[in-house]
Amino acid sequence: MDEDRDVFPDKGTERRILSLVIKCQSEGCQWTGELRDKETHISSCIYTSISCTNENCEVRVAKKDLEEHVTMSCLWRTVQCDYCHELHPQCQMEDDYEKCKRFPMICPGGCMALTSREMIENHTENYCPKTVIPCPYVQMGCKTKVQREKLETHIQSDTGPHIKLVCLELTKTQEQLTQRTEELKSVKDRVNALQNDHEQRVQTLQEEMSVERKQLEEKIKQQEERGKTLEKEVVILKRQEERVKALQEEVAVVWGILEEKTNRLEKEHAALEVKFSAFQNHQEKWRKTQEEGVNVFQNEQNERVRNLQEEVNILRRRLERANEWNFWKTIICVNSVCAVAAITFIAVSKK
Repeated sequence: MDEDRDVFPDKGTERRILSLVIKCQSEGCQWTGELRDKETHISSCIYTSISCTNENCEVRVAKKDLEEHVTMSCLWRTVQCDYCHELHPQCQMEDDYEKCKRFPMICPGGCMALTSREMIENHTENYCPKTVIPCPYVQMGCKTKVQREKLETHIQSDTGPHIKLVCLELTKTQEQLTQRTEELKSVKDRVNALQNDHEQRVQTLQEEMSVERKQLEEKIKQQEERGKTLEKEVVILKRQEERVKALQEEVAVVWGILEEKTNRLEKEHAALEVKFSAFQNHQEKWRKTQEEGVNVFQNEQNERVRNLQEEVNILRRRLERANEWNFWKTIICVNSVCAVAAITFIAVSKK
């Protein structure tokens, strides 16, 4: 069954229920009225029980008694300390009195003076007449300790011993002063001696520094001169390197020309050897085939042989000259390489 569709509110019954007469349940309240006025009455009823507004308080009181409870009877109400004027809950005031710095206390020394807790130590050390303090002449040797209120009596009664102690202390101080003055004199003498020694050492050091400075200046000048000479030598070495390079190029050109000439002479020598071998073969044939007129022909042939031999000798000389030129050419190359190596070695050693 659907309640929203099948159940309808009965307005008449609701009116009869709301018109019923009820009584306020708060203790002491005499209000009676209809049920519909219940919420309105509760919001304005002075007998309704509500919680205390003070922090940590869990007591519930009637609304009409709330202000009196909060300000007068609540244990957690805030009150001001009579001495330090700080705010504390009423239930913690006893603990606050035990800690309050301005709470009045009786002097523990026995003078019965009232002083705040924070000033009790100052009172005891500086003002309490019952506090036992040493005699003002303790530095002079008096070991008596009396109460502050009896200090004047002690000073007046023991004036003689105090004067004796002062005199002894003065003699001791005079002896110490004389001893200190003697020590100061000895210290001054030592200081003067040390100062003189220091001045002498300073003078010697200055002289040594001046000598070393002059030596360094001379060394710097020598180094500068050496640098200039080295620069000149480097320029000369560069020029010599350029010359060596030019000589190497010339040697390479001459070497190429000599190689061409030697190749040409070798070819000519080979051709002459071929001619000579052919001539010898031809001469042997002539010896076998012709016996007559050998002398005439032999003379002619001898002359030709002589001519050929001369030519061969000339060619041999040319070959020897070519071989000698090759030998000298290798010597020139080796010498040029050695010269370059020597120049580079000299430059590196001077650097």
